[in-house]
Amino acid sequence: AVFNETGDQNILTASASGTTQFNLTRVGTIETGDLTLGLDDTSATITTFDTNENLLVSANGTGVITVDPAGAGSIVLGSPDVTSITLTTDDNAANDIALTGGLTTVSDATFTLAETENISVTNTVTGTNNLDLVTMTLTDQTTSGTQRGLVITKAATTDATTESLIT
Repeated sequence: AVFNETGDQNILTASASGTTQFNLTRVGTIETGDLTLGLDDTSATITTFDTNENLLVSANGTGVITVDPAGAGSIVLGSPDVTSITLTTDDNAANDIALTGGLTTVSDATFTLAETENISVTNTVTGTNNLDLVTMTLTDQTTSGTQRGLVITKAATTDATTESLIT
């Protein structure tokens, strides 16, 4: 079927008992409540038609966006051809980005901090638990070069005094 809306109405509106459930607007926007994809299929894809077009997922206000596999599945951000992933907030609190659970990286972790920001590692040990708060393992399988477990360097400056690098 071909719909050619020439006025100022939606191209298609579907309702149940007089309550609108779905609109295809005249500018191509789909308006609906819940949306289920992948019916009778093993996957569902949301993509853009135009090449190099941005895709925005927005709660349109202060709502929360939740990505959940609805079970014990995994969530993957990126693929081998992704060049970077950026997490941006309003930088209004110390816990703007929270990671709960284990964190493993297979590449460098570089922190560039503003003048008054720091990296803090905290843990509260109770009972008879044992804990190594910071653990580093360097497996040296080289025949040359220099390998170090921890390097602390004060940047070269001519007008500043550093009271202590380790306290």
